[in-house]
This record gives sequence, structure tokens and C-alpha cells, in this order.
Amino acid sequence: MTHILLIGDSLITNYNWQKRMPQLTVETSDSPGATAKNILDLMPHNRVEAMPDLVLIMVGTNNLCMEDYDFCDSLKGIIQACNKQFPCAELLLTNMFPLQLDNVPASAIVDVNKNIKDLVTHTGCCLLDMHKHFLRCAPETIFSEDKIHLTELGYEIWCRNILQHIAFLIESD
Repeated sequence: MTHILLIGDSLITNYNWQKRMPQLTVETSDSPGATAKNILDLMPHNRVEAMPDLVLIMVGTNNLCMEDYDFCDSLKGIIQACNKQFPCAELLLTNMFPLQLDNVPASAIVDVNKNIKDLVTHTGCCLLDMHKHFLRCAPETIFSEDKIHLTELGYEIWCRNILQHIAFLIESD
């Protein structure tokens, strides 16, 4: 496994993934401010330098911020588009982080993550449960002042979990 593609919004854009994972070739397909539907609409335009071995999908944060909790159909469409565009790639779906926004109840995030877990079960992709990992940390250490974007520590934890998943896939082969 040498080439990964990260698909998402500003959470993907705001980090130098290649620097953190120099042993891999990292490409991003990102659109800051995008909703799951926006990312789905952009899928036919994804052009990659090489076929990825792993595609990580992290979308939905902007949906949550707009109090749109029903975006799993778009997420399913993204997964289907990835399966079609990158048939040999492992798909890794990151669930929603435990955001602490005044307009987004924690129960809504739990419900969305349950729907994401069900979606993973039905589509055969893998789940990277960052919600669970981030709950172990003090929010002010992993989220920036806007309570949406990650701090350097937050990105380090996310990246470490991605690399652990990749190591597990390599070991399983």
C-alpha cells in the first residue's frame, strides 16, 4: 500500500498529509466548505495521478454545522462513485468528530454516526471511528478555537489512526 487519496472538505485541506506520511504518496480531493452533496457532485471530476490503494472519505462536518443530519444518501453515493472510479482501492470512511457546537447536539452526532456505521456495514467499506478516539481527549486539545477544525494534536491523532489502519491492511495481506 503506497498511494492514498483523501476526499473531503477543509478538514482534509488544512493539513500537510504528505509531510506526516512521507512513506506514502498522498493525494487530496478536497473542497473547503463542501457538504456531502457537493462532494458527491464533484466525484465525476476527480482526477488522480495514480490509482489509489486506499481512499479515505471524511465528509459531513459542514452538513452538521448547517443542522443537516440526513446526508447519508449522499455519502452512500460517494462510496458508490469511489467503488466505480477506484475498484481496487480499500475504502475507509471516517465518522463524525465529537464537535461541541452550540447548534449541534451531541445526540445528533451520535445518531449520524450510527447511520454511518450502518452504511459501512451495507457497503463493505471500513470505518475509522475517530469519534471514539477524540472522546478520549480534552476538546480544547484537539479542536481549534472554531470548535470544528483540528489542532496539530488532533491531526496527529487522526493521522496515527489512518496509519494504524494501513498497517493492519498490509499485515492482513
